[in-house]
Amino acid sequence: MGPVEAALPGTLAVFSTRRGGVSRPPWDEMNASYSVGDDPEAVAENRRRLFGGLGVDPDGVASCG
Repeated sequence: MGPVEAALPGTLAVFSTRRGGVSRPPWDEMNASYSVGDDPEAVAENRRRLFGGLGVDPDGVASCG
């Protein structure tokens, strides 16, 4: 358990690579941010893959970066 999980029970803190996503350049591959100009459908699919692989509901995710 890391410091985030210890301070906030029920929290899962993760880091990911950009591999395995569907975004096209310049956001290629796994962009999970709606705020950078990427195609929203690609972002939705990337988030489905990323958060689905973690067993997490995308609607309950807070992210930064």
